[in-house]
Amino acid sequence: MAFIHTALSVHDINALKALNNTSNPKRVDKMFLVAGDNGTGFPSWYLYKQSATDNENLPSIVASADNVGRWFQFGGGNGGGSSIISGNILCTSGAPRNNSGKAFEFTSYGNFFLIIAVDNGVSLVSGSTSIIVHLWTQEPNVAQVGKIEPRIIALPQTGGDVGVAIRSTNKWLTLGAKFTGTNFYDAPYFTITGNTLTIVGR
Repeated sequence: MAFIHTALSVHDINALKALNNTSNPKRVDKMFLVAGDNGTGFPSWYLYKQSATDNENLPSIVASADNVGRWFQFGGGNGGGSSIISGNILCTSGAPRNNSGKAFEFTSYGNFFLIIAVDNGVSLVSGSTSIIVHLWTQEPNVAQVGKIEPRIIALPQTGGDVGVAIRSTNKWLTLGAKFTGTNFYDAPYFTITGNTLTIVGR
């Protein structure tokens, strides 16, 4: 389970970029801190994701000086971004649970961290690519028109976390999952609580 590190602060974006594995404070995966000036004159919260390789897009996405990982902005002052997603569950026909569906349409835009979880009653094929995440440029459809390739990330059967940059042009999201006994990706039903997407069936 992820936990929140003690919040720290740095003066500005340049100080944020300079943090590394031996600096003081030491940069660690999933640490939170505040940049006193995000480049627009306002403070912002940032979360560090060591495995991220997104293109820098200041002040929303900040590349470290050593190019290891990225800092993602969310919330704080007038800095933009948001910690909690909002939107609508789609493709709910035949859903095994109330408030579950096979797609999600964001109504809030910005950079978000999502947690992909798997319900206790769901069995997926063991492996490092058992779950995949895709964004779309239009509402998801069987013909897969508007599906953005390549996928954002592949995750193991236990799930994991992923950073997404949501804009009005890519505001739909789906998951793919390899259920036990199959060797292909099926579109699973999932629920959303806060920023956690939980796969609940197919």
